[in-house]
Amino acid sequence: VQIISNDTSAPEFSLDLTGDILSVLEVDSKLRKVELRGLAGTELVSEFVLKQGSHLEVEILESEVSSGNARVDRFEPVEGEPGSWSVRLVADAVDRPLIFNEKFKIAVRTSDGQEREVSFPFRVEHNARVQATPKGQLKFIPREIAKLYGPNPQPISRAVLLNAGGEGIRFNVLEVRLDENLEGVVKTEVTEQRPGEQFAVHVRIEEWQEKRQMIGRMTIVTDDPECGEI
Repeated sequence: VQIISNDTSAPEFSLDLTGDILSVLEVDSKLRKVELRGLAGTELVSEFVLKQGSHLEVEILESEVSSGNARVDRFEPVEGEPGSWSVRLVADAVDRPLIFNEKFKIAVRTSDGQEREVSFPFRVEHNARVQATPKGQLKFIPREIAKLYGPNPQPISRAVLLNAGGEGIRFNVLEVRLDENLEGVVKTEVTEQRPGEQFAVHVRIEEWQEKRQMIGRMTIVTDDPECGEI
C-alpha cells in the first residue's frame, strides 16, 4: 500500500502487507501428499489424518470421493485429539497397471456458521511388478546432439529407472538388447541403485552420427516372471 500524506519529513512511503490463507481442514503435515500405490491386482489403501487448519471449529457433514475408482472406508475422530480425523481410503484391485487422479471431498460446517466444501487431491497407482520411468520412449533432442559435433565432443546420456512395483517384489536385470540399427550408435550400462529393488539403465551417445534420425528399440531383460522384457 502506497501512503501519501502531508507529513513534510516523509510525504510518501509504502506498507507491505502479508497474510496466510488457511484451509479449515488440512492433511497432517507428516504426509506430503495422499497416494495409494501398489501392485496391480491388489487392493490399495492409504491411511492419513486430517486436522483442523484454522481457528474455526469444524463439524463434518459428509465425505465422498469424486468417482467410483476409490472409496472412503473409514472416517472417524482421533481419540484424544480434538479437531483431528482418521481417514482410510481404499481403491479396489484392477488387473492391469493403471494410474489416475481423484479428489476426496468433505462437506463441513464451521463455528462461524458457514457450510463449506474442502477437497484434497490424491493419486492412485496400480503398478506393474517392475516399473520403468520414463515409460515407452527415450528421446535425444537436436541441441544436445549438437554437443557431439566439433573437436571437443561431449557425450549425452539418458537413463531408464526400474523400480519394484510393490512390497516384496525382487528382481534383477539380466541383459540389455539393442536393435541392429542402434548397435555401435549408443552404449548401455546397468547400475544397481538398491539391491533387488531399483536399477538404472544408462543410454549414452558418445560420437557424432551422420544420419539425421535414428529410431530403434531397446529391450531390458529381467528375471521377473511377469515383466521379463521391458
